[in-house]
Amino acid sequence: MLASAALLATVALAGCGGSGRPKVPDGAVAQVGSTTITASSLAAMLASARASYAEQQTTFPTKGTKAYANVRSQAVEYLVQTAMFEQRAASVGVDVGPKQVDAAIAKIEQQSFNGNEKLFDAALKAQGLTLAELRIQERLTLTEQAVRKRVTKGITVSDTAARAYYAKHASTYKTKTSRVVRHILVAKRSLARSIYAKLRNGASFAKLVQRYSTDTGSKSKGGRITDTKGTLVPAFEKVAFSLKTNEISKPVHSQYGWHIIQALTPVHHAAAETYAQAEASIKATLLQQREAAALKTWTTEVVKAFCPHRVAYAKGYAPASTATNPCASAGR
Repeated sequence: MLASAALLATVALAGCGGSGRPKVPDGAVAQVGSTTITASSLAAMLASARASYAEQQTTFPTKGTKAYANVRSQAVEYLVQTAMFEQRAASVGVDVGPKQVDAAIAKIEQQSFNGNEKLFDAALKAQGLTLAELRIQERLTLTEQAVRKRVTKGITVSDTAARAYYAKHASTYKTKTSRVVRHILVAKRSLARSIYAKLRNGASFAKLVQRYSTDTGSKSKGGRITDTKGTLVPAFEKVAFSLKTNEISKPVHSQYGWHIIQALTPVHHAAAETYAQAEASIKATLLQQREAAALKTWTTEVVKAFCPHRVAYAKGYAPASTATNPCASAGR
């Protein structure tokens, strides 16, 4: 619960400071525009965090310690970020109502607990959540989804842009020559010759790998290696790529010792993926980048709308460092 939603995580990259902030009501933690962050909201967040620690069998920090202060600070900043986000969402026409939240919770209860209300309630209790708190979380999730849809609406990737990306990253769409082989590595030539003779007489390659090979990286895989040309030592590759499929080499010497190599597949020659083959993945990548950029711009504007004058903390609740302060750097 302390981990902010995707958009809120971006909000935390911006910040605020300055004077003329609103007054925080007595007994509250902070004031964010028209939203008051109450002490009870913070207590609920910390209770949820405590339950999460218990579920992971981790000791929750003791009150008064630096670790506890960090957890509390994260909870406060999550609540501040949430308040900024929800208030600003209205600017793009997003308004999540109770019926939408009801439907989302009913869906959770049905999909995760087969509609069993008792199991649902037990799961909430185990997480340190009340139904009211879950409703707040779901409203935020639905709001985020709606904002993302509105902010990224109309963003597309043209064929021209995709082709330009393909040309710029051409090397990414090329594969190198490769083949799958297996080998047995030993230190002495005499032993390698003995193993080769046994293989020629029908001995099991896999069993000899387990008995003799000193290559710990491939031994557990029966000596198998995918040799992509240019990644292994030249002496090994020269033989590995010259063998016929299933052929076993005579002992081959390299800086690591003596190898007996068997080619398991034909050589897969270098090839380039065409634009037509790569088009869908390129456009998906570019679309994701453009949507992320649009969301980042929007969330930066969210912070600017509240900073420097619309966020205030009660004494003792202001962030201890810029690392946890969503209002740390705006206007710099």
